[in-house]
Amino acid sequence: MGVGGERGNIMDESQAAEYTAYPKRWLVLGVFSLCLMVNSACWITYSQITHEASLYYEVSTTWIDILSMLFMFWYLPVNFPACWVLEKYGLRTGVLFGSGLGFIGAGLRIVGMSKATFPAVVIGQSLVAIGQPFLLNAPAKVSAMWFPDDERALATVIGSSAQLIGSALGFVVPPIFVESIDSSNTDATPSDADGVLIVNVIFACIAFAACVLSYVVVTAAPLTPPSASTGNESQAATYATTLKIAFKNGYFMLLCLSFGLALGAFNTLATVMNQILTPYGYDNTETSICSAVSIVAGFIGSGVTGVIIDKTHWYKSVLLLWMGIGSTALFAFYLCLGNDRLVLLCLCSGCFGLFIMPVIPLSMELGAEMLYPLDEALPVGLLVSSGQVFGIAFISFFQYLLDEKEYKLTVFIISMVLYVACGLAALVGGCRAPDYKRLIYEQEQVVQRDEIEQSKEVQPLLPPKTV
Repeated sequence: MGVGGERGNIMDESQAAEYTAYPKRWLVLGVFSLCLMVNSACWITYSQITHEASLYYEVSTTWIDILSMLFMFWYLPVNFPACWVLEKYGLRTGVLFGSGLGFIGAGLRIVGMSKATFPAVVIGQSLVAIGQPFLLNAPAKVSAMWFPDDERALATVIGSSAQLIGSALGFVVPPIFVESIDSSNTDATPSDADGVLIVNVIFACIAFAACVLSYVVVTAAPLTPPSASTGNESQAATYATTLKIAFKNGYFMLLCLSFGLALGAFNTLATVMNQILTPYGYDNTETSICSAVSIVAGFIGSGVTGVIIDKTHWYKSVLLLWMGIGSTALFAFYLCLGNDRLVLLCLCSGCFGLFIMPVIPLSMELGAEMLYPLDEALPVGLLVSSGQVFGIAFISFFQYLLDEKEYKLTVFIISMVLYVACGLAALVGGCRAPDYKRLIYEQEQVVQRDEIEQSKEVQPLLPPKTV
């Protein structure tokens, strides 16, 4: 039985109204994407200039790695409160909270210019990290509140892909302004890496613009819903009840595990890519190009995937196929790892991003389908939490391997982790339960509305009353 039948929502004539997709939906999505983009750029700012940042702040490279890991640490305790805020107080409140913290945190990073003021950088980065769950959990909610069902997957792709664009900016922009410094150069001084300050100012300005625009543009929901399922989320007695419902869904838990391994592997690779390629003679610019190719390809792949899903709704089949190809691409990257192979590495990295990154919005939409009628922020929050847990564990383990100069082994193990995630996705794909609950509900509502319209057409006209 579909969700509509279980809930007993029978559409009467007063409910048989046309749904409206407002043009403003694209503006809301664009501003939201900008907020998430700059948040992601702040996360990965120092990954391509690890040595230079450690020189500028006069701290060890371990502390620079911790700056990106703060996002994983903070996401876990803040995730559930963020989901609750998005469900209880709506999209606007959540986005304003996330963008506001992002602006304040990015501004604080400017203050840190030496070892003495480095704590300001840590505090600023922590504030941006605390704001992340309010944005990262919201793409599926933005699409559900503002977009019709035949645009929903594409909207989720665009919203979640903003994180990828932000990562690309975080990879590409810092090396442009920060001159590469050889780690063996003992004569280098903090002033040689003062381009770090310019990078911090640039991202703080973008964060300010995003905060202002989110206040002006973003609203909780349009006046008229865009689809039958919009605003029809379950209002459980307590938030603990909704969590219990989610954790009792075995196939969703499998999806969480598969997605967590994939996202954890991707975040780990993004964090340590510079440390993997530098020993093979590649400078900061070349490692940034390799990372950016993966991000750009991922954005293109996500867009294509969104169109495919909106037309076919083949969530599970596409998920399994994409993860299989992406895992194989990373294994090819491992085989090509060596000196003077930048073109080959970029091709493998691009193929990896093209198929693995669409898994992020695809899993978010699938999770929303499986847990409907729960609020869309909840499945996204649980999925990303799984990725952050694995990411923390992976970075800690792979940092040890990198310290032991096991560069190829690091990439090999990450590719094997993705194959395991692919196997779990196959189990999710074998699900025979009616887990596309939101789609089923909307189809039932369309049928009921058509029946009402047909009944109006065949209703005989009554003769006028005579006095």
